[in-house]
Amino acid sequence: MLNQCNVDNLADEYKYLSSLNDDEVVASLVLHHEWTKEASLEVVNLAKSKGTFLLRNALALAIVLDIEDGDQGF
Repeated sequence: MLNQCNVDNLADEYKYLSSLNDDEVVASLVLHHEWTKEASLEVVNLAKSKGTFLLRNALALAIVLDIEDGDQGF
């Protein structure tokens, strides 16, 4: 189970992405962070459509329910 998730460290790591367009963000996640293209597209779409309020609560619920990868297999 994922007991601790430091989002601040990830935000610092991804801060440089804020100046890029969506396609560049996807390409950078693939190239520099070892994401698949499909997962990169999904996470960009989730961030844009759901925002921090819903995603923060979804993360907390996933931690409590011990869901690390989800049913989409990213």
